[in-house]
Amino acid sequence: MNNHKLQKITNATILFLFAFIFILTIISSTVYSFVHKRHIPMIIFAAFVFIITGIIELYYGKNNHHACNHGNTCDNLYEKPKKIFYGKIFNAAVFLIPILLYFFANTNLSLFSVAQNIDLKIQHQPSSPIESFSPKSYSNLELQNDTIIMDDDSFALWLSEIYINVEPYIDKKIEISGELWLGEQLNEKEFAIGRLMMVCCAADMQAVGFLCETETRPDYKEGEWIKVKGVLKASPYTYDGIEVLDPFIEVASVEKIEKPKNSFVYPF
Repeated sequence: MNNHKLQKITNATILFLFAFIFILTIISSTVYSFVHKRHIPMIIFAAFVFIITGIIELYYGKNNHHACNHGNTCDNLYEKPKKIFYGKIFNAAVFLIPILLYFFANTNLSLFSVAQNIDLKIQHQPSSPIESFSPKSYSNLELQNDTIIMDDDSFALWLSEIYINVEPYIDKKIEISGELWLGEQLNEKEFAIGRLMMVCCAADMQAVGFLCETETRPDYKEGEWIKVKGVLKASPYTYDGIEVLDPFIEVASVEKIEKPKNSFVYPF
């Protein structure tokens, strides 16, 4: 096997590995831990391009004969000096690093791991993450039997609506599913329920949710998924000289549920 063929096989192998990793993240649903779900079609397209490019690399590696200007066939045209050849192999092998890092990446993200120091009061100011979100429409937000239902599809929209415009919803019944969080700053009659919100990718991920007040904390472990039923309340507090209302849930019941396949929420 000449140097040219080995280099082409190396290039094709790396391309196939990237395609395999891309497809694996989608099949295993770990892709949601890295990027917004709207990027999945682009990842599928990239995997397809890598496979096609890898096949082309193998084809040209197998058929490396080349007609020179002088009309002869140069079998040794690609027999490069060892230093140059090994340099190209090393350059290609560098791409193995992100492939290996994937297998060590933490894809089991939780509200607790992201928000150990979460401030449960969402700051009501123009630069606030909540107020900077611009969901396409609130037209689908309707009370169901006079109850706010925050499920996988409506969680982000209802979250924004309540934090920005809480007054019309005070004393309304609410059902919300999310991850249980028990912070050190919370007392024995408080816990939080929330999810991880992603705007583009894991780099901008943040924990969002509500403080819950109850007579006794639920007997579940932190990080487990629960459904809370209760009544939406709001308490006033002052931020930057302005009095605002901070929503919280007065708990009626808590039950354990299964973690959804895609536990992340998206503001748009």
